Amino acid sequence: MSRQISGSWIWSKINLHLAPGDKLALTGSSGSGKSLLLRTLAGLDVIESAPSGETGTINFDGISLHDWEMPQYRTKVSFIPQNPVFFDETVETNLKRAFQLKAHQHRRYDQKQILAWLEQFSLPIAAGNSSGVGDYSEFLQRPAKDLSGGEAQITALLRVLQLEPQVLLLDEPTASLDA
Repeated sequence: MSRQISGSWIWSKINLHLAPGDKLALTGSSGSGKSLLLRTLAGLDVIESAPSGETGTINFDGISLHDWEMPQYRTKVSFIPQNPVFFDETVETNLKRAFQLKAHQHRRYDQKQILAWLEQFSLPIAAGNSSGVGDYSEFLQRPAKDLSGGEAQITALLRVLQLEPQVLLLDEPTASLDA
């Protein structure tokens, strides 16, 4: 795969082969095209011909990206951007919205699973004592517009995890999280 912006190639002839369970970290300076590559792998951006004229392809489960129906592909490959977007509603309502999409209507929101993940992650977002141990259900009732950057990233991750994709494409997933 290759990509250029304003006539300059930001990456060219990228060739990746990943097996189930593989993890890959993209590193590079700001503006080097990491986010664009993730968006391309998610089917949100275009693949261009390389300087040599070669055209790149993305294959998932042995099928070219061009042959996938995008809603079906996105049930298997999920992208979380650096700055996730939410509706002006509660955290929980935003989590439930994913199930309104046709591709996910056969699934159901599971608050117990969401609360279990929050507990498992031991995140300091629960109402309660200073260690954050407390009631995560209160977090679910908070307005999404009031979330900190880290809380927004947690919410975006929960929104995707509940859909059980095979591939997670995470753009700066811990950038806004406290240590």
